Amino acid sequence: KGLKFPMYSFPVYHGGDYICTAYAFGSGLKRKADAPTDVQRAAAERASKESQTAHFLQRTNRSVLFLSDVSKIGPDSLNFIKSLEPVDLLVVDFLLGPKESHFSHWCFDDVVAFTQVIQPRAVLGVGMWCTIEHETMNRLLAEKLAELKTINPSLRTDYLGLAYDGLTLK
Repeated sequence: KGLKFPMYSFPVYHGGDYICTAYAFGSGLKRKADAPTDVQRAAAERASKESQTAHFLQRTNRSVLFLSDVSKIGPDSLNFIKSLEPVDLLVVDFLLGPKESHFSHWCFDDVVAFTQVIQPRAVLGVGMWCTIEHETMNRLLAEKLAELKTINPSLRTDYLGLAYDGLTLK
């Protein structure tokens, strides 16, 4: 006996042509009524299997997009992501700070750009390089989010920050 909720996996790039798996899951996850892509069809088949997770996803009717290792998202996967509504939490690769880049990981500017596209309610960066000072980066991210909300008041993202060891989601 386990908790049931949709769970989809889909490919993203992790440097060059190397493919890594990303995930979308949660009891609140829904897809817009668009024609399914090949990625969506494959994900729907996998979603029919029973899954288990922490109770918070079942109780609070939340949806999570998990992109832990990503440098680029292909068109089919991006269309799949855009078909999800809503995304409550984006957990995303966040290696380096503003104006820095890496061949196999997203950094500050990539995360900010992607946040504007999918507009999750909250964003947690993971996998930071040791040069990232947590409090300073969270301050920069809060300032960036405030700037984005000034430019686009309908932006539905309420939190943009870094995750940390021992973080509890409520």
